[in-house]
Formats: sequence, structure tokens, C-alpha cells
Amino acid sequence: MSSFTPLRDRGIKLRLYERQGVAEYWIVDPEAEVVEVWRFEGGRAVERYADRLPVRLGREPAGEISLVEIFAAG
Repeated sequence: MSSFTPLRDRGIKLRLYERQGVAEYWIVDPEAEVVEVWRFEGGRAVERYADRLPVRLGREPAGEISLVEIFAAG
């Protein structure tokens, strides 16, 4: 990953998606082995996941993704 990509992902793209009304934006950081989930409804909020990533369909829980397994396979 280039050093510019994280700045672009958390700066330009984040603001663009928020302005365009995107409800949720995921940033996968393979170097840190985390997934950031940005939500824009009712204000900006971010959650960071390193072990298990909850998956939702709308607002309903639909399962989990094992990030440990995914990053180990990479």
C-alpha cells in the first residue's frame, strides 16, 4: 500500500462519500489488519475491527466475517 492511499481513503474519498449520501464506507487496511467501518447517518461515526467483522442487512445482524482468517490467508 502506498503512503498516499490511506490519506486519500480517509480524506478525499471519505468526505466525498459522506457528501453524496453514502450510508456506510469500509476501509480495509491490510497492513494494520483492521477494517474501519464509517457510518454517516446521524453524524459521522467510525468503528475499527481486527478480530470479527459484524455483517448487517440494513440494521439487522446477518453474521460475522473472521478477519483473522482473511488476513492470515493474504
